[in-house]
Amino acid sequence: MTRFHLLSFMIAVGIILAGCGTTGNDDTIEPEDTNDPGSSQEESDQAEEEAKESSGDTSDAIDLKDGVDLVIGTVEELNTTVEESPDDTAKINETGKTLEEDWDRIEKQVEENYEEDYKNIEESLYPLIDEAQADEPDTDKIKELTQETQDKLEEFKNKLETT
Repeated sequence: MTRFHLLSFMIAVGIILAGCGTTGNDDTIEPEDTNDPGSSQEESDQAEEEAKESSGDTSDAIDLKDGVDLVIGTVEELNTTVEESPDDTAKINETGKTLEEDWDRIEKQVEENYEEDYKNIEESLYPLIDEAQADEPDTDKIKELTQETQDKLEEFKNKLETT
């Protein structure tokens, strides 16, 4: 019976010592849990997002007519800001940034489908965006460019409505 107790005692001590020898950090690589539904959803969302990016499709894509209206509205807002607050550089810069973002949402559609109109609009639009985002915007130049850009955008809008 003492041999049995001695053997049991040695096994218990061996188990305890084996347990004390580990740090709890398992350095083995376990395979991914294929039954985790969240993981496959993340992968499909990521794949869908990559597909959109590669096709040029973004969640910001909007109808061209609505996009032109949005850009026209932002040009008008910039003109109003320059008229009412010509010394508010931060507000002029912010509106210039908004104008650039709004144009970016439709730019590719305009460029691909209306190349001549695209070139015409950008002759005044990009200088307007640059001037509006300048450290010291030239308000007289902005006024001139907003009128020119607005006329071109209105003309383009009319063209879209008749086609």
